Amino acid sequence: MTEPVTSSRRPTSPVASDPSGPPRGVAEIDGALVGFAYAVNNADPEFGNLLDNLHVQPDAQGRGLGRAILCRVAETVDSKGWAPKLWLWVYASNAGARRFYERFGADECGQTLLESADGGRVLSCRYVWRDTNGIRGGVAIGSC
Repeated sequence: MTEPVTSSRRPTSPVASDPSGPPRGVAEIDGALVGFAYAVNNADPEFGNLLDNLHVQPDAQGRGLGRAILCRVAETVDSKGWAPKLWLWVYASNAGARRFYERFGADECGQTLLESADGGRVLSCRYVWRDTNGIRGGVAIGSC
């Protein structure tokens, strides 16, 4: 298996191909998509830009891809001139993801019940970066 490649390329979908679309981070191994994320501008008046769908396939985790994707999104948010803030929801039961966000300086800032894909309700935590420069600068565990 070759080394992972990260970029801000847009997958080939109508929304993703729009150059004015949201910042994205994409990770590939041997040309296969193994991780991605995107941001939604000013999704919340207090917390700013929503970091949505940050995912890395389980068999690709532990290789720095999540960090690279998160950094790519933060850099692109900055280059677009968006407010330097990000936030996201994560299931309270997802301890690994919560530790990941905390390592990169996100603070838990509230919990609520959200609807899950199966129509149920799941306890979710809001994680917030009040300054994306901390993500790019690697405040918690080194540079991006």
